[in-house]
Amino acid sequence: MKKDFNEFIQTLQPGIMTYEDLVDVDKVISNYEKWSFEFDEVNKIIGDKENFYKNLNKVLNDNPSIKQYVPLLFATRNEQKKMLGKDYELIQFNNKTPNEEVIEVIKNSPLDELVGKGYVKNINDYLIGVEVGLDTNARKNRTGKVMETKVAELLADKGLDVTLQYNSKNLLINHLISEEDILKIFPDGSADKVFDFMFEYDGEIYLGETNFYSSGGSKLNEVAKSYILLDERINNVKGFHFVWITDGVGWKSAKNQIEEAYGDIEYIYNLDELKNHTVKELFSK
Repeated sequence: MKKDFNEFIQTLQPGIMTYEDLVDVDKVISNYEKWSFEFDEVNKIIGDKENFYKNLNKVLNDNPSIKQYVPLLFATRNEQKKMLGKDYELIQFNNKTPNEEVIEVIKNSPLDELVGKGYVKNINDYLIGVEVGLDTNARKNRTGKVMETKVAELLADKGLDVTLQYNSKNLLINHLISEEDILKIFPDGSADKVFDFMFEYDGEIYLGETNFYSSGGSKLNEVAKSYILLDERINNVKGFHFVWITDGVGWKSAKNQIEEAYGDIEYIYNLDELKNHTVKELFSK
């Protein structure tokens, strides 16, 4: 296959996550089930605006475990259940936190407008929205997983037996490489890198990495340089090759870096190239 850098740049995708990937529903539901029952009594008093805080004090007396979930009302995933007060003092939310302190936090924050004055009709519904919103912060991590899965599917469709999350230690364990040769790849002797995927083709071994960048940044330059070096080291071992499948319009802001890598790394492709060429075209020697 004759690679064409201009084609590579022009066919970079703006995104990889479909609507099915945008929200981790199982995670949202799992978190919901941890606290949903806690707010049953609070929901009963939301409609009474004039007596809300008086009633809340009674609810907190009867159900002190609610207090630990107050930080979640502020759309923060606060595992330590701590927040800074208006005077920068540290407030710990647990069963023993004084009711007055909890009420003061709610009354002197935007929650007073939302909850105290009844704009939020149901805490559970509100927090479902919070959970969905917080989950969007995890999309970056899911993007990498989605990219990895997509690449594995495309390779499998071409008849390749792909192993995901392949630890380089297995090369030694399965006698696929000598100790002398693995030092050519890992001169520091670590040999403990987990590649995104591995497959064998035509009697040779291909170790691969995947990533997707929807925006630019200094990291792209670092990644390109590190993979150029990794490619050089792997190619020093007979019968071993490095494959880098990368995509995303973020590379357009780091065009010089990816162009250098595209010229140095033999098996570097984006998703469009991977999809539209045969195994022989992609990995011919």
